[in-house]
Amino acid sequence: MFFNASFFSNLFIANIRHSRIDAIALNGEYHTIVYSNHENETGIIHPIALDLDTTNGYVFCFKKNFFENWIFHSFVYWIDLGGGQIPLKIARVRFDGKYPENVIVDNLLQPTYLVYNLDLHCIFWSDIGLQRVNKNFL
Repeated sequence: MFFNASFFSNLFIANIRHSRIDAIALNGEYHTIVYSNHENETGIIHPIALDLDTTNGYVFCFKKNFFENWIFHSFVYWIDLGGGQIPLKIARVRFDGKYPENVIVDNLLQPTYLVYNLDLHCIFWSDIGLQRVNKNFL
């Protein structure tokens, strides 16, 4: 599993075992599935790395044992190794699990690590198969 902690004490996990992205409170009290879709090309099957675009403010608040007050324009970016009808790709989905989008599907061989640059509004990723670091402005 690969994870990223937001600045509001929440942990986002690329859950390889269950083919989804999870979010949990660092105190362990709350858990939600951010994104789980195995039905089409924008789905998720083998997530190996993720990072967060939190430029639009906080991530979310807790209330009554579930997640509320999502900031809908913040994104989770992930690398997916693909399988079946889901391609090898770099994708993103809003924190509420809506509007999944394949950001990069071409010129990937073995992507391994991903980082979102808040200042440049771009993603950087390493690809050990191509032996290079790439970037894409969003």
